[in-house]
Amino acid sequence: MYLLYFCFSIFITEILCKHRHFRPPKYLQAIKYEDCTRFIPKFHYAKVVKVYDGDTITVACKYPIRGSHLYRFPVRLAGIDAPELNSDDSNERVHADVSRTKLHELIFNETVYLDNIRIEKYGRLLADVYFHDIHVNAWLLDNKYAIPYYGGKKLKIDYN
Repeated sequence: MYLLYFCFSIFITEILCKHRHFRPPKYLQAIKYEDCTRFIPKFHYAKVVKVYDGDTITVACKYPIRGSHLYRFPVRLAGIDAPELNSDDSNERVHADVSRTKLHELIFNETVYLDNIRIEKYGRLLADVYFHDIHVNAWLLDNKYAIPYYGGKKLKIDYN
């Protein structure tokens, strides 16, 4: 029975692949990585659906075209670095949990405004995040839940 199903699925696949909708466009054959620009979504308002840690959130929104689906985007807050949740330093983990909790209390399940959106080295969006009149990135710095960070080597912080 399994063999019959397997043969039938191969037969159907071959038929479908000959159909014009399953042929890739010819222009794709010549594309190289360096010919492409990164896709940066064009939106500003989004809902915070996850707070991963003190400097990374996930937002959801529709792409600004009619009939768009809901999409999720991981966002790193620009210009800051929060303590790491998976650090070997137990004191850093405590500070990381406080930072995440405070960010969660401020913006989780809320609509935020993203500005200066770009892509960072791990493929996440990098942005300035605003909630009402609060610049969230600066709020985290002002309340000592994060430190300034603009790329490169991270500062070693003593959490003791």
